[in-house]
Amino acid sequence: MSRNVIFFPTAAAAERAGFRPCLRCRPEAAPGTPAWRGAAATVSRALRLIECGFLDDARRVDDLADTLGMTARHLRRLFLRHAGASPTAVATTRRVQRAKALIDETALPMSAIAFAAGFASIRRFNAAFRAVYRRPPSTIRHAARRRRASRQSVAETVAARQIRRAPVSILRATIAAPARNRHARAKAAP
Repeated sequence: MSRNVIFFPTAAAAERAGFRPCLRCRPEAAPGTPAWRGAAATVSRALRLIECGFLDDARRVDDLADTLGMTARHLRRLFLRHAGASPTAVATTRRVQRAKALIDETALPMSAIAFAAGFASIRRFNAAFRAVYRRPPSTIRHAARRRRASRQSVAETVAARQIRRAPVSILRATIAAPARNRHARAKAAP
């Protein structure tokens, strides 16, 4: 019976050809559509929204679920199944990682880092950071400063040793060159 069937790449192409949507086969779930890809597509879309800061602006998981067209409970279930954590936990992890990068790479005050990372309060920033790294953010910053200072001091020490060694090697080369020349002249003279 495949001779009586016409296949179209999308539902829009079928409509353009004059066909109406089928009420039984659900063309909105055709290959290539998010419904066809299933729950993983919904979770990946939610992850992209979270990455863009959707839950940072005083919005809640309920708002995210409304944006995706489902209930908050179902969204949490999908996240637990596909991402292994709740949407709130994913957003908090992303904020803490962003804060850690800012601590390591900038000299911004901790309050500015907290708000730049997407936390609504400094207290939540400190609590989340301690929960993940088991130490306060200031300890991480001090450790990063010590690592930078030790790297600088190692580089300075190596440079100083190279500077101190350079004149000795130059002196040895300078002293050895005339001696070699004398030996070469002595062999050539007789």
